[in-house]
Amino acid sequence: MAIYSIAVRGQTPTVIPNPARGMNETSEKIAGVHVTLAGSRILDTVAVKRTWTLPFPRLTDAQYDMLLAYLDGRRGVGPFELRKNAGAAILVNLLSLSNSVQVAGFVEGCTLVLAEV
Repeated sequence: MAIYSIAVRGQTPTVIPNPARGMNETSEKIAGVHVTLAGSRILDTVAVKRTWTLPFPRLTDAQYDMLLAYLDGRRGVGPFELRKNAGAAILVNLLSLSNSVQVAGFVEGCTLVLAEV
């Protein structure tokens, strides 16, 4: 199981709770096309941006509030550093944090979506 952490750039990272099965990482190529003087079309891949969707079946109120603090600006403005298994930092913005039900100290059915800058 991968361990993810998130942090304001240059600060101590906060460990994100383990996501459930169904975690999704998608990649999108950022590219451009140009035509050479000879008339050939060439596709240039400039970057690959990734998006992560992390489902959480149940979070405590404290865990949910910690993730929400990154989203609503209480932990600073992004981009933030996302690390997987204490590896290299990837700059990300938080796109959304959804939940379906809040019950007595827990938030159920949460999904966190992050996108690479």
